Amino acid sequence: MSQSNSILDRSDVQKHVIGWIEDGETNSSIVLKLKEVFNLTSSEKSIRRFRKRHGTNPRAFDQSRTVIDGDEGYIVTPPTTVAVLQDPDTMIRQRGLDPEEWAIADGMRVNQYEGPAPADSPDNKITYYQTRFNIVRKNPSLQIMAPRTDGYIYERARGRYATPEEGRILCVVVGDQQAPYHEPDLHDAFCAWLEVNQPDWGVSLGDTFDFPDIRPGHRFDPENTATVNECLQGGYDLFRDYREASVDTWWRKLIGNHDERLRNILLDVPKVRGLYGIKRPDTPEGPGENLHALSHAARLDELDVEVIDPHGAYDLAQLVLTPKLAVRHGWIARKGSGTSALETLKHLGFSVIVGHTHRQSVIHESKHEIDGEIRTLTGVETGCMCRVKQTIGEDGRIWPNYTVSPDWQQGFATVEIWPDGYFNIDTAKFVNGTLMWRDQRY
Repeated sequence: MSQSNSILDRSDVQKHVIGWIEDGETNSSIVLKLKEVFNLTSSEKSIRRFRKRHGTNPRAFDQSRTVIDGDEGYIVTPPTTVAVLQDPDTMIRQRGLDPEEWAIADGMRVNQYEGPAPADSPDNKITYYQTRFNIVRKNPSLQIMAPRTDGYIYERARGRYATPEEGRILCVVVGDQQAPYHEPDLHDAFCAWLEVNQPDWGVSLGDTFDFPDIRPGHRFDPENTATVNECLQGGYDLFRDYREASVDTWWRKLIGNHDERLRNILLDVPKVRGLYGIKRPDTPEGPGENLHALSHAARLDELDVEVIDPHGAYDLAQLVLTPKLAVRHGWIARKGSGTSALETLKHLGFSVIVGHTHRQSVIHESKHEIDGEIRTLTGVETGCMCRVKQTIGEDGRIWPNYTVSPDWQQGFATVEIWPDGYFNIDTAKFVNGTLMWRDQRY
């Protein structure tokens, strides 16, 4: 509640005014009641400001909302003075959904209330109507996937990938693209960086895909929606560009909490739980692929991108780059750059590179061993490759719409690895349309 010196916010007066508003009294009638009960002179503008300050509405009104949980949901429309119901397709479309995809189930419930009339109305009160109805997806998003035919197949130019035993390795660690919400200018600059530097290894530390439409327990956001297929296509296109920009890079991918939404919805929605683990038939040449696994669903196997299976929740997965350094997606999120990397390092007890926070940092901590030797640990947050600046597309969707003015930094990290396991880490920063790494600019 905001601070105010208005007499209307005096505790005894405020209690009565809120009660009158909830009972459906108009602004003009509340002005009269204030004079009658408290001998106070007020105005309709003062009452309007009071309503805004305290967020008050007539008691009968429910908050309008659209809630999606898997293939079902419900809609509560805003109050309207129109007594005749609109056609169902129009009502669905007005809430940001596609009537080709969604249908109204189990009828509608219409509530009728008396409430304050608009300021230009000759009446003090007017009848409002509010509708609540359940919706179902016409074609469930998680249907059995047909066996996939092969598309573009990447073929290694060198026949095998480089290893540290052969000499120094350059590894790039990048993540949190959250396709299709990736930053296109940063993506173009990163592909140019790949063409110039041709890293031996590439690690995607997770959240390549966003999957906002299948977040169990989250309210559906019609301005910030992206279908499962859009996300899969966006992630595939990113890796296809990476592969074509640097053909001999050995790409490996960790699963992030956004990537994991495809797995989680299969486990969280009872009626589709039986699809979890469904796979193509085995053949004499090998076992069939899991149809809903990202490696198959996003065609990453065709691009020779190795997906690290966490064998459970995403935060269990770890990729060891050297005996002295590992990569994880990250599961600890603290306020401020560097704090999450430090907490992760303390928890694990070894040097680690993480994403997840969308921030960028390099921190160090020295440990003094019992024999007097010093062990210096390094913790890194790579930054993100997703959009940070909010933009509105031609179709009206707001990308991104995660949070207000996020404290995020765009970019990635690189690791030089020597045969003895020692390493050195640099970060690449994307600022105002320019990617900077060491002495290079893109």
